[in-house]
Amino acid sequence: MPRHDQSARPGTVALAAVFAVLTLALSVFRFLDNDELEHLHSAWLVLSGGLPYVDFFQHHHPLLWYCLAPVLAVTGQSASAVIAFRLLYFLLTLAILGATYRLASECRASRDAAWLSVALLVSMTTFTYVAIEIRPDVPQVFFGVLSAIFLVRLCRSGAARDAARAGAFAAVSFLFLQKAVVVLACYPIAFAVCARRPWRAALRPALTFAAAFAAV
Repeated sequence: MPRHDQSARPGTVALAAVFAVLTLALSVFRFLDNDELEHLHSAWLVLSGGLPYVDFFQHHHPLLWYCLAPVLAVTGQSASAVIAFRLLYFLLTLAILGATYRLASECRASRDAAWLSVALLVSMTTFTYVAIEIRPDVPQVFFGVLSAIFLVRLCRSGAARDAARAGAFAAVSFLFLQKAVVVLACYPIAFAVCARRPWRAALRPALTFAAAFAAV
């Protein structure tokens, strides 16, 4: 059995790599979604001095456009800017895959299981088709997974630094997109499940999380 486990890992890694290459091809050649044009236009308006909600209508949080505007200033207002953004989002997709591997490892999964989680994620069209697109959902997911990593670590360590990191990354995730509240609504349950100490001691990490979230 151990011999079988060792031979399975290279195959799983190779499968994930193949899907990653296909995702890169999608990043370059897939058509632009209407939402991408919306966020590119909002970034251009911010670069031109416009204020969200004041000078133009939007119903998303503004952090993405302020992150895209400096890149747009460098690339210029041309088709090459779209390719540059798509490539940046491909790197962000790889970062999500890396964070997924780390989250699986924090959950005490084996290396095979962690790589399998990466391969399954990158093979899902519902993930890859959206992850390559220029939209706030992608950085929201990335920082959300980072928050989950430190939340899982917090359940084992009870350390204030892990609570603070989980709160800070959760806040950044929320600043990119308000959909993060769906995940944040589950955090009290996670704190309750992880509370293996007297309730006052368990309350401290929750308060540290909340303070870091509010500070960001």
